[in-house]
Amino acid sequence: MMYACAKTSATVSKPLVQRASRGRTRTRMSVNVRASWSTTTTVNKRELMSALLLSAAAAALPAAPASAKQATRTAGDFCPPSSRSDGYVRYTPDARATPSIRAGVIPGNYYNFDLPANWSEGTILNILSGNFCMPKCDEPWVETIWESKADGFCQLVVSPVYRLVSKANATVRDLGTPEGVIESLGAFITGNYLDSSDDAEKITIENFSDGREYYVYEINAPYAKVGSRFGAAVTVKDDLVYLFVVGATEKQWSAGKDALMDKTLRSFKA
Repeated sequence: MMYACAKTSATVSKPLVQRASRGRTRTRMSVNVRASWSTTTTVNKRELMSALLLSAAAAALPAAPASAKQATRTAGDFCPPSSRSDGYVRYTPDARATPSIRAGVIPGNYYNFDLPANWSEGTILNILSGNFCMPKCDEPWVETIWESKADGFCQLVVSPVYRLVSKANATVRDLGTPEGVIESLGAFITGNYLDSSDDAEKITIENFSDGREYYVYEINAPYAKVGSRFGAAVTVKDDLVYLFVVGATEKQWSAGKDALMDKTLRSFKA
């Protein structure tokens, strides 16, 4: 399976930068992706790997498809038609599709979702696919990315639940408040950081068609690495946290928000 293409650097910088947002100034730590980073000189192996992964996450976000390496196939080339939306197909990975599936971390009855038939499959950096750490990845990994120069993109990020809460058979509510959860995972949406009080324009708790409860977000993040508008849905299944994201530029969002949110995001089944 092809993955979303991107470049990354192992260099992580720590100078503080300030950003004015909606009338107030906030101090943020500067890395390629905003991550929690110790201000002391002692950095343990887990902190270093986490920072490197988050730095790579910025690169993993779909760069403008026009400048990205061309994908080899579109969703319509091999996915069956959607039963919900005309012009859409239903994407379900096969048993060899991703490192997590091959390792048995994501068991059978795989996640699936609708997307436009003409969207292209992207590429994903090896470090972000989880290939280097399966079956015992401690950090989130990117499962799949699909993108369109005209419409935007979608991607799925999966994380072991213990990264957010130490509880077996947890539900999405066990992760914490919707605001806290999206800030913990925000780097995998915007490519740097996310402030729920400023950036999340709408937060709801919804039941999707798979019967699971989801935290659902509409996000306006003009500082994001790619795009500025996002929809996100978070749920938990089999001790894994699923973060499904759609993203677009301001222009794409204005024209296609309803399709991105209702036809793609809310079609997701963990």
